[in-house]
Amino acid sequence: MRLTRWDVLVLGLALAGLAALYALRGAAGPGAWVEVAVEAEVVARLPLDRDTRLTVQGVQGPAVIEVRDGRVRFVRSTCKTRYCVKSGWHSHRGEVAACLPNRVSLNITGEAAPWDAVNH
Repeated sequence: MRLTRWDVLVLGLALAGLAALYALRGAAGPGAWVEVAVEAEVVARLPLDRDTRLTVQGVQGPAVIEVRDGRVRFVRSTCKTRYCVKSGWHSHRGEVAACLPNRVSLNITGEAAPWDAVNH
C-alpha cells in the first residue's frame, strides 16, 4: 500500500494536534489535593503541600501512597504488574493514578477544574 500526499498531510496534522494537546496538558496547573479511593469510595483527602505516607487496604491487600514535595505516587502495592508504582509521581489537577487489580485510585484535584474532552 502506497501513501499519497493527502495521507501524509492528514497524518502530519494528526501528529501536530497530538503534540499540541500534550503540551497543553500542563495548562491544568498544579494540584492542591489528592483523593484516595478504594472501590470508588473516597477514603482520604490529602493536601499535596504536606508530606504524608498513607497505607490503605485494597481488595487484594495494602497499598502504600506517598505525598512529597507537592507530588503523589504509589510506593507499594500487592498487584502483580505494579503499573501503579511504575507510573511514578503525579502533581497536576486532573491526573489519575490507579491500581486496578487492587481497586485503589488517586485523583488529583485543585481550585479550578481542568478542561477535558467533555467540557472543552
